[in-house]
Formats: sequence, structure tokens, C-alpha cells
Amino acid sequence: MRLCVSLCMAALLLPALGGCVSETRSAAPSRNRSGVSRPPRPTGVEPQQMVLTAGVASDADGNGFPDTIPVTIFLFGDLRKYELPLSAEGRFDFELRTQDGQLVARWVFPEDETAQSLRDSPTGVCYRFALRLAPGRDRLPSMPVGLRAIFTNTKTGQRVASTGAASVRLGAGG
Repeated sequence: MRLCVSLCMAALLLPALGGCVSETRSAAPSRNRSGVSRPPRPTGVEPQQMVLTAGVASDADGNGFPDTIPVTIFLFGDLRKYELPLSAEGRFDFELRTQDGQLVARWVFPEDETAQSLRDSPTGVCYRFALRLAPGRDRLPSMPVGLRAIFTNTKTGQRVASTGAASVRLGAGG
């Protein structure tokens, strides 16, 4: 009996372990999750608020200093009309500042790059960015910095700013 159960389990797992190796990637990730049902977005609901999260900065260039910050943003409209995150055509501006307000870095993602950053998550649509400091700009003393974002809606001209700043630690010994 044990042998039969073991053979059945092995037969089920074997296809998953084989897999294929591919050197190519699709040009654009799928934005639609099959099997996920979401109510249609009502007409006139546009982004009014933003949820900004920043992950732990990593050292992409291997020099011992964190230089790349993973960022996820959810945009929301009037939650009384539609509770799920929204997508919209527009651009994102990011600023990274020290606690005393000194500008460390700024990034601007125009409309086409913003569209490319659109992803689907279990929570709903979101924007994902990897904010990377310019070469040599990552050599900082260990310090907390604040990341803020502004989304400018191309359709309406409306600007939606992050509430507060996401805290990130940069510099050596972080």
C-alpha cells in the first residue's frame, strides 16, 4: 500500500520537476489573471488616493551600498463608488529625501514607462518600479530616507500624492 501511494505521489510530482528551460522572455507580462473576477470600474472613477510601499533597498551593483529600491503603488478612486485599485494613464514622479529635507534622488517615469510598470497582484492592479540610484550616488553613510510619489493623470491633469513618505534605509552598514 505504501509503495502504491509513493508511486502515485512520484507520478504527480514528476512533471512539475521536469520543466523546460527557456532563454527568452515575453515582451510584456500578462496583465490579466485568468479566473479572477472583478466588478467593472464605473465611468468617471479616477485616481484620488495612493498607497505607496517601498521594500528593502538592495545592492544591485555589488559595491556594498544599497542602490535599488523596489516600490509598489496602488491607486484608488472614490472608495464609495469603487473599492478596488485602479489603473490610469499618467506619469509618476518620485523623490527621495533625508530627514532634514535634503534631496537625495529624483526619478520621473513618463506615461509609456508607467504603462509598462502596470502589474496585476492578488489585491488588484498595481504599479511596480525599481528605483535605482545613479552610479556612485549610493555611497552614503547609513541613514533613513523618505520616499514620496506623485501620480499625474494624463486624462484629467489631476495630481495624486502619496500620503507621508515610505521609509527606506540607505548607506553602508544599513
